[in-house]
Amino acid sequence: MGNAGRNGGEYYTPRPLIRAIIQVVKPQIGDRIYDRACGAAGFLCGVTTICVRVISRQNSLNNFSLRNVP
Repeated sequence: MGNAGRNGGEYYTPRPLIRAIIQVVKPQIGDRIYDRACGAAGFLCGVTTICVRVISRQNSLNNFSLRNVP
């Protein structure tokens, strides 16, 4: 973890670690996400990105199947 403030004591979780934790936790639509240490909101942004991808994928599949109904 890097020291962002150099002498201010601010630490940020590296993005690869955030992605790894999100993959292990596997958040689902409707889950409550609580990031007690929030900071720069890396975990919250990461989970939001995953949820947006899932919703977009579901919408794409729904639109595809609706177009192919005879």
